[in-house]
Amino acid sequence: MMLFRVSLCIVLLFASTWASASALTQIPFRLHNNHIFVEVQVNESKPLKFIFDTGAAATVISEAEANRLKIVHDGFSTVRSSRGPKFVYYSDYNDLTLGEVALNRIKMVHLPLNHLNKALDTSVHGIIGQDVLKKYVVEINYDRTLIILHDPQAFSPPSGYHEQDFELIGGRPYIDGSFQLSNGELLSGKFQVDNGSGSFVTLYSPFVEEHHLTRKIGRTQQIYTMSFSGAIDRNYAGRLEEFEFGWFSLSDIPIRLNQSRYYKKAFTDGIGHIGNALLKRFNIIFDYHHKQSYWKPNLSFANEFKLAYSGLVVKTDQQEEKVVIRHVFEDSPAAQAGFTPDDEIVQINNISASGRSSHEVQTLLNRQTPLEVTIRRQNQVKTINLYPLAL
Repeated sequence: MMLFRVSLCIVLLFASTWASASALTQIPFRLHNNHIFVEVQVNESKPLKFIFDTGAAATVISEAEANRLKIVHDGFSTVRSSRGPKFVYYSDYNDLTLGEVALNRIKMVHLPLNHLNKALDTSVHGIIGQDVLKKYVVEINYDRTLIILHDPQAFSPPSGYHEQDFELIGGRPYIDGSFQLSNGELLSGKFQVDNGSGSFVTLYSPFVEEHHLTRKIGRTQQIYTMSFSGAIDRNYAGRLEEFEFGWFSLSDIPIRLNQSRYYKKAFTDGIGHIGNALLKRFNIIFDYHHKQSYWKPNLSFANEFKLAYSGLVVKTDQQEEKVVIRHVFEDSPAAQAGFTPDDEIVQINNISASGRSSHEVQTLLNRQTPLEVTIRRQNQVKTINLYPLAL
């Protein structure tokens, strides 16, 4: 098979959309903080906001929403968490409506999702997982912001897409990938295709340690990240000279080398995952029945891979009237500049933070440019120069 090489300097021909007789429904989605949100009705409820997640093992509803809808528990099971096994309730007989598709007798796990509400700065009522996705051929068209569910029996692959087989492990799709280090060494393994992650490419700690990648990857910077649960992870950020999967070979891709002992990062099924920051540059179709995927570069494919690190985590206050600093990571540009938790962000380079979500402000702070950040601290207003670290 000939390798289809693509780079950021080429002129990309716009991908045309296609229609198919196998399409059962088209579901509009909203891309927020690199996560896909769709509207779902549960047991004839009003439309609820669910994350569409190829990396989720099961379909989830928030405990708060399950209680509001008076969904009765049918049993409990255990799930893995950062503190070991945890008991969770589930319900078996739920009706879900996605677009024009109605699903019956769907099992949903009831989980607290307040941490997602805070981290993503929006309401999260649930998660659509692989137990629903595997019933269909799933097309994610980022150009049109549509998810199209196809009948597996009537589906035929579209022209212009490049085929890539995948393996289902725990219901999640994994594809083969390889990358080259700055010293010329070539490494390969399975990567989970996870649009529930907002990152580019992440390598898990066992693989990182086994191959001493913090030394071999080239220029790296130690950074800290905060998980949805509020746990702080130490990572190394760098760039891959080449990253290959299927027909595609991409250059200068941002990479995160995870150093956490958190169980999710230690899966033995794969060496890492490809997140939505990279996936959203393609229109992708997953045929779960035949374990085939189809990829086509979309209109955002040629955008430059820009990534910077300020060391700030921001949040909205309880009244959602202003954006304040939630956390300042040690040894970060923000810590060196003198920011402190609970500082209110007033403006960034003359752009007012008023009326903006924490996600919007976070994006403004993590840019590869010097920033003048005006804050309010104990009723005093001051401006601090911030120099985010280019990654």
